[in-house]
Amino acid sequence: MAKKLALIYLCIDAVLIAICAYFGAVYVLNSQVSLISSSLIILASFLGYKKRVAKKIANADISA
Repeated sequence: MAKKLALIYLCIDAVLIAICAYFGAVYVLNSQVSLISSSLIILASFLGYKKRVAKKIANADISA
């Protein structure tokens, strides 16, 4: 469900970016690009933290 929702959001966002680029609405285009960039940073941080937690659980190091 989350993957389907993310795919729908990305398609709508791509259409919005294309429309903004066509009509020259640079401020909306900039906000969409910044939203995508920040979302990628958040996703990368989450996946890195998830990997770190999984490694600590595998090593049974719960003290830290």
